[in-house]
Order: sequence, then structure tokens, then C-alpha cells
Amino acid sequence: MTWLYLAVFTGAVFRLSWLITADKITEPVRDWTAATYGDDSLPAYLIRCLWCTSIWVTLVLTVPAWLLLDGTLAEWILAAFTASLITGAVGAPLYKHLTKEPPLGVEELAAEIHEAQRAVGIPGVPWLDAPAEYRHAMMGAVRDMKNRKIIE
Repeated sequence: MTWLYLAVFTGAVFRLSWLITADKITEPVRDWTAATYGDDSLPAYLIRCLWCTSIWVTLVLTVPAWLLLDGTLAEWILAAFTASLITGAVGAPLYKHLTKEPPLGVEELAAEIHEAQRAVGIPGVPWLDAPAEYRHAMMGAVRDMKNRKIIE
């Protein structure tokens, strides 16, 4: 096996894994899987997990690579695990960037700030038990931060 084969194999694993887990063209398949089996089901997880999908893709690509290219089966199995590792390590941060949660609304963000203050020991009551004037003041501060582009 040459370094070129390993690089091309890794590139193929990355691209196919990304196609399955993140590309717009396969989004209907991911949505159908979640709707059919449930959003928290194993099939839905496996089709959305870049690390998991890269393992299945390497299983599919290893035998043809071994049969068609130079190298022993053991080398191609090791290459498969290496390709999966590289795919997950490089792709996971990119994938998280693409699948950002929607931004919080003003009240949700104000409540999170309030609860974070309580978590670090600043005394106060839970958000919903706080006086309305306090909640409005916190939401006004968050709105101001959003308007000044300090936060999204």
C-alpha cells in the first residue's frame, strides 16, 4: 500500500461519510429515518453520527480496495481504522459548526444568564420566581447586547 492509496482511501471515506451525515442531498433520508424510527433511535443516531458512519463506510470500501489495489488485507483494515479516525477528528468540529442550535430568544437567553449566575453562587430565586421587573430588566439588557452585536 502506498501513501497515495491511503490518502485517497481516507478522502473517499471522509466524502462518503459526510455525504450521508451532513449533505443537503441526503437530508430527506435522515429525516425519514428519524420520522420512521424516532429522533432518538439507534438508526437515526447512526445515520447522523459522522464517527459511526465512517466505520460503516470503511467496511464497504475496504474489501474492494484490497482486491483492486496493492496491499494486504491487514494493511487495508488498518487503513480503514485510520481513515475513520481522520474522518471523525477532522469532520466532527466542521459538523458541529454546520449543525448549530438555533439562537436563543431574548427571554431564554436572559433566563440562562440568570441561572448561570445562580450556579456560581450569586444568590437569587429561580427565573420564573423572580419579580417581573427583574425579568424585564434582564431581557432589556440582553436585547441591548444583541443590538450592539455583543451576542447573537
